[in-house]
Amino acid sequence: MNFIVSFLLFFTKDEALAFSLLAALIDKFSLKKLYGGEMESLRGKFYQMDRLLHIHLPRLLEHFRFEGLSSSLYAPGWFVTLFTLTLDETKFPDGKERPSDFLITIWDNFITVGWKAIYKATIFILHKLEKKILHLNSEEILKLMKNLDKDNFWNDDKLAIEFKEEIKKLKITNTMLETLEFEFNNLLQNF
Repeated sequence: MNFIVSFLLFFTKDEALAFSLLAALIDKFSLKKLYGGEMESLRGKFYQMDRLLHIHLPRLLEHFRFEGLSSSLYAPGWFVTLFTLTLDETKFPDGKERPSDFLITIWDNFITVGWKAIYKATIFILHKLEKKILHLNSEEILKLMKNLDKDNFWNDDKLAIEFKEEIKKLKITNTMLETLEFEFNNLLQNF
């Protein structure tokens, strides 16, 4: 949660307000379930993500499966910190550190539409990396995913604009997410 608070502090410049915003986010988006207990909610999010990859990036999912990877291995930092760990403050050519426009756009969408934004951002990132990933083994893939912030590509302002356009085309509905959540819960009960 400290990465999220740091992100919020960048904008609020006020610790009490950042804490209040964090509390509101935890409440509105059920983040408490994500951080607590056996992290069942997080496992459910990974299940949904893998199923969404099956729909939107089947070739990439096939490669992940061949390499023995699932979203639970490469996306925990993305989901738990809502990308603030992976795409955190970056030093720009003017010498100032600030969140990238891409990260800000992800958050704008997250606050507006909830978890759909995180899934869409994940699919967008994986789509951008797909050609590269298809030539990597599991160790190389995990290294790439863990170090996204080391690649200045994600700091390109044009990427945020492209992301805004692409997420309009990417069909992930609330009904789809509810169905996948229902599937996951049934799997848990029958396991």
